[in-house]
Amino acid sequence: MKRGQISSLSPFEQGKGSVLKSDFSRVNRILVRGVNWVGDTILAYPSVQGVKELFPHSRLTVLVPNHLIDLWRTSPFVDEIIPFQKKSGVGFFLEDIRVSRSIRGKRFDLAVILPRSFRSAFQTYLAGIPVRIGYQDEGRSLFLTHKIRRNEEVLRIHRVHYYRKLVESLGHLETIPSPRLVLREEERGWAEGQLRERGLLDGRVLIGINPGAAYGLAKCWHPDRFAELGRRLCERWKATALIFGREEER
Repeated sequence: MKRGQISSLSPFEQGKGSVLKSDFSRVNRILVRGVNWVGDTILAYPSVQGVKELFPHSRLTVLVPNHLIDLWRTSPFVDEIIPFQKKSGVGFFLEDIRVSRSIRGKRFDLAVILPRSFRSAFQTYLAGIPVRIGYQDEGRSLFLTHKIRRNEEVLRIHRVHYYRKLVESLGHLETIPSPRLVLREEERGWAEGQLRERGLLDGRVLIGINPGAAYGLAKCWHPDRFAELGRRLCERWKATALIFGREEER
């Protein structure tokens, strides 16, 4: 495996995916409906890069919740970001009508819908995008022109490969890179300043640990295990461990 690529966590992904029998040669404007959470967004980066590799001359736009705008600004493969507000009840419907009107005027040729939610497919349907590709799920088949079957085997694979499988319905990808943030100079400068203030730019290895997760302690490793892992890594490499998290997770 080459450096910068990620290996599959399931034998299911070792073979080539099925490519849709459709003509995508005239696709110039692509909308990717991004996922709704920070962690999933990072894991979706390689697949968005894959869309750009399959359509290198296209204009690629992402439709994402407004709290994720800054994360997508780091991607060199995204040409435009369209934000929307996550609302519930009648507010969600009115917000989707507003967003779909702005999207419709951009005349997208293709929509790739990464989430499996009803709403994500509904948004692209309202926008009148002629080709809408996504996983068949949650009663949303009516809103998809190309439905990708999602069985139990697909559900068990790593999220990086889950998104990649959807993109590969448009064409085979030779490699898949590891998720990677591309930081701007001002962001790097801010981070270095934070480390310098804490006396951490002393040449030692820095290890970042993020033990928390939103909406579900069940998916979190026990804090004692993170503590033990950090202790062992620091002993082995004479490193410094940095704990990341939200204020309420202190």
